[in-house]
Amino acid sequence: MSAERLRFSPDILARLGEELVPDVDQGIIELVKNAYDADATLCTVDLKTQSDGVSSILIHDNGNGMTGSSLRDGWLVIGRSGKRKKTPTPRFGRMPVGDKGLGRLAALRLGRRVILRTRPAREPGAEYELVLDWRAFDAAAVIEDVPINVTRSNTDQEHGTDIIVEDLKSPLSRSTANKLARGLILLADPFIDEGGGPDDRPRPSTKPPREAAQDAAHELDPGFKPDFLSNEFDELARKVRLSYFGDAEYRLQAVLDDQGRATFRLLDWKGDVLHEQAPAEHYLAPAFVFDLWAFILEGGRFSNKTATMAEVKTWLSHVGGVHVYEDGIRVPPYGGPGDDWLDLNLRRARNPELRPSTNTAVGRVRLSNLDRSLIQKTDRIGYIENDAFIELRRCCGDALEWAGRVRTRERDQRRLAERQAEKQKTEKAATRLEAVLTKAPSFASCTSSDVLRQVGSGFSGEMASSGVDI
Repeated sequence: MSAERLRFSPDILARLGEELVPDVDQGIIELVKNAYDADATLCTVDLKTQSDGVSSILIHDNGNGMTGSSLRDGWLVIGRSGKRKKTPTPRFGRMPVGDKGLGRLAALRLGRRVILRTRPAREPGAEYELVLDWRAFDAAAVIEDVPINVTRSNTDQEHGTDIIVEDLKSPLSRSTANKLARGLILLADPFIDEGGGPDDRPRPSTKPPREAAQDAAHELDPGFKPDFLSNEFDELARKVRLSYFGDAEYRLQAVLDDQGRATFRLLDWKGDVLHEQAPAEHYLAPAFVFDLWAFILEGGRFSNKTATMAEVKTWLSHVGGVHVYEDGIRVPPYGGPGDDWLDLNLRRARNPELRPSTNTAVGRVRLSNLDRSLIQKTDRIGYIENDAFIELRRCCGDALEWAGRVRTRERDQRRLAERQAEKQKTEKAATRLEAVLTKAPSFASCTSSDVLRQVGSGFSGEMASSGVDI
């Protein structure tokens, strides 16, 4: 009897594709993440609309590209990810942000046909091309019946990869394009240069000497820039990248080291530490840094700021909330519209005074998930709520509560000092009045008008000198 093997119906492509990542914008962002993992410094997304209305998407990057063998043994193998071990990328030593290798399939299934052209840095002058015709797969009995030819040709283009998703099943709406623009802008931390101050980066466990030597051999990472060729993107990018951090009322920072020890700090707008505490509590989460900038959006409190209150409100409407960045790349949906994973609004509702909300604060959690204790969900939207994630959220929540208590104590002390100062001022004025009356000539030898004139002028002068209105 002949040996058999498992075969897969084309329906599995739909299960793993469009049903896995139903949001169009998120599927495209998964392809952009692949460019980051390929050591690209730039990845451009270009939406094309032909005269007949059929749309296509071009994703271009200047990364390392892929060889013929890496295409066959990696890119075309569904569900296998070479990023599972979190091996640093060869050029810049980045930590790959992909997971199960399914994200690219979800993006590629957005259209009916896909063309991939890639130029490996290791083979200058070579370009590999393949075509995925999803209609051929849909018509086949099993996936294995559809051949995929990888061709090699000569080129004078620089290394990188082009992916063209043609004949989109659903044309992109304006709202989808806006969501994509926002997602691309926030994908690579646009606030990377903000903050500063003590212990301003997560510190993962010390690497073995061999890995440390590999890191030393990497080039300095110049950063990663996603770009979206649309007017909406340019305008939104300009708004997001405006920096209003200097107009924040205060900044909260929580730093967790790789031993689970936390440090909470309150800083002013310059980054100077006002209050600091190291709680006795230990947290079983990966090392991270949590920063939150809070704004007081009240006319009387905002008059001495560099920006107008309307400008800051508009900016916060695009970036407000607490975002999560794993190895420099954003993890959705944290900090997205309607996502309040740290319950900022609930905390404010319970205690309205001195508490930030998603409309009055912007924050980020930066971490390096080397030990893979945090696991992204299969649909790439958020982390599985395991013990490590719950502990991370608990630590951030404890930092928010600590900051609330400190600021409440400061307010109460300030009010007490103001009341004491007012009491002292009143007592001082009364003492001076008594002194004036004591020094006044005997009323017996004065007319009534003299008494009123002397007492009145003395009282007015003493009260005026004490700052009390009469």
